[in-house]
Amino acid sequence: MLPFGSILGILLATHIAAHPIDSHHSGLSLDGALDFTIAAKIFKSDKHQVLPAVQPIVQPIVQPIGQPRQEPRSPSIQLAPFPTVPPTQSCHCTDHALYESWDVLIRIPYRGAADCDSVYADIEGESGSITNWNCVNKGGFIHIWFNTSEFTKGADINPILSSHYPMVAGGFNCPADC
Repeated sequence: MLPFGSILGILLATHIAAHPIDSHHSGLSLDGALDFTIAAKIFKSDKHQVLPAVQPIVQPIVQPIGQPRQEPRSPSIQLAPFPTVPPTQSCHCTDHALYESWDVLIRIPYRGAADCDSVYADIEGESGSITNWNCVNKGGFIHIWFNTSEFTKGADINPILSSHYPMVAGGFNCPADC
């Protein structure tokens, strides 16, 4: 390890070498050797500016193990469970000669098995025969499909569905004849 005086001398020599050379601040004696007394005076007389410490800009990418990742907080958003459009429906019928297949999508929230059973009982009472009955939750809405005899018409089904779901805009439009 170099003694402190040697380190100071190297620093002063480097500082002097960085200044423009003129007769007043040369720091050299007449024989060309470095005069440390003159160099020390120049070093003390210079107006040095101390720069603030530079802070790192880049944040670490990897999170230390064992610490949960801090996610930026955002205001909580409340989502409506269903769109705010008026309840609507779509009803289709396919004639298979011996029977008719009905497919009804009712865009109101699904109400469960008890509601489905009640609709089934009323349609069964009107048509006299229902097969392949299905009443399910489809995307949060009621989806019904079933088969009836070829004599069941939309005019028979529409009033039953309207009585169970009166909130449907415009009522039901199951076709009068498949």
